[in-house]
Amino acid sequence: MNILFLNVPNLSSKARVFLKEFFNATVDLGYTCEFLPEYKPCEILVIYGPGGANRFHVGKKHVEEGGILVCFDLGYWGREEINRKYRVSINGLHPQSVMEGARPCSKRYFRDQVSARPNRLEPLDGPILLIGNAPKSIAVGAENWTANMSTLLRRVFPNKEISYRPKPGRPQEVKVSYDTISKGPVDAAILSSSLVVCRHSNVAIDACKLGVPVVAELGAANCIYPKAIRDYIIQPPHKVRQEFLERLAYWQWDITEGLAFWQWFFTTQGKINET
Repeated sequence: MNILFLNVPNLSSKARVFLKEFFNATVDLGYTCEFLPEYKPCEILVIYGPGGANRFHVGKKHVEEGGILVCFDLGYWGREEINRKYRVSINGLHPQSVMEGARPCSKRYFRDQVSARPNRLEPLDGPILLIGNAPKSIAVGAENWTANMSTLLRRVFPNKEISYRPKPGRPQEVKVSYDTISKGPVDAAILSSSLVVCRHSNVAIDACKLGVPVVAELGAANCIYPKAIRDYIIQPPHKVRQEFLERLAYWQWDITEGLAFWQWFFTTQGKINET
């Protein structure tokens, strides 16, 4: 098995350290591995930050030519400095098979001390929380998405306030129709909202944990949530959200878990063909 870890020049130092540790674990398993700044033909390509301009097209071409693509990025939760989690997807930007296969052991989920609150049952009269996209996402398909979605939300919910939450530290997108800018802790913003709408965002996973309704066009969350505004009222019950989070715990790993990751990958996920 030939595995290439793509060490592109503009990776952050933390991302590079993470990839290097996973590379070392893969070598320890006896696989033929390379840690290179440029792509070369291989069976499995491992990248960090799949939406990056110098990674997105390389990864896409690799999959089109029959290779397996393993993509890492910051985790859905557990993003603290110590034992920081890094999420994974296979052959795509986001995992789309989270709910497939046998239900895994709950050990990882409970170890992370994550829980799903009951579904919100009280009338939800707060604003719609519209999650913006970062420049990296805009460059690979999200251009004008937030502006177009804000127009649609105005039409479908004419009496609702729209609270726009730009990506932290990123420029605000143009032509977005909104009433307020969402700032401050994300959990507080979610809990004060009646609906969270995003293209793909970790905020959808936060809302899942908090029991607030979600519409997610892409990303892991659309494995259980509606993808279109017209279906916004169809929300998963608590037991489905609970199972989803338990399963999602296996789609993120910390820097010490290289050996465990590859065992999971080759025994459970290695033949997945995601989009």
